[in-house]
Amino acid sequence: MVGAPSNTRQAGRRSAGNDRRNESSAPTLEPAGIEQAGLKLIGAVMLTEINRDLVNRIVAFERVKPEDFAEQALGEIWSTLEAMHSRGEPLTPDRVLSDVRPRVRDAAAILGEALTGVYRAVTTQDTAFYAERLLEEADERRLRL
Repeated sequence: MVGAPSNTRQAGRRSAGNDRRNESSAPTLEPAGIEQAGLKLIGAVMLTEINRDLVNRIVAFERVKPEDFAEQALGEIWSTLEAMHSRGEPLTPDRVLSDVRPRVRDAAAILGEALTGVYRAVTTQDTAFYAERLLEEADERRLRL
């Protein structure tokens, strides 16, 4: 088919009149916002274990608290990540899962999505963006109450 994207990279681009190369480099979020920002933040923080990006990890833990997440399951996972970080334990999927599984239903699926799914974090450099987005959504949610 003429004009059809021939590879994954091209398939992810918008049409020619709306080319992403001319937009700012800030990550984009889909309309569901809070769940996706939360998943991406959790994934990004877990990726800091791999690339030793401790600065972004520490900043995220200082700014975001478990109650900032709209979904209780994500808040529980965040609480576990914070506790493990404060104890100096590695934030590996197996360790996090074994700690959080008794309290969070579908914990494996949530962590899997955060690390490898559609809403996965791609880089730890966007950690601050997702933390800020999550906090903005949490503030809006609290104002509605």
